[in-house]
Amino acid sequence: MTHVVIDCSNLAYQALHTLGELSHNEVATGVLFNMLTRVLILGGRYKTNSFIFAFDSPTTTGVRRKAYPPYKANRRKDEDP
Repeated sequence: MTHVVIDCSNLAYQALHTLGELSHNEVATGVLFNMLTRVLILGGRYKTNSFIFAFDSPTTTGVRRKAYPPYKANRRKDEDP
């Protein structure tokens, strides 16, 4: 089975700047709509319904850094979340 790993922090940031103003009955829906649409597209592209949703950790000892030490290794300190 194919698993798709979703970088939710990045996806939400992109969604905010594309459909962030979208709303329904004065409730903001743009980010969620855009993110779910992209998940559906990725599921169709890779013919899977198995997703792993990952979020950035505010610390430098995050799981992704432990699993893959070069993760964000080239960023300046002030760019790190």
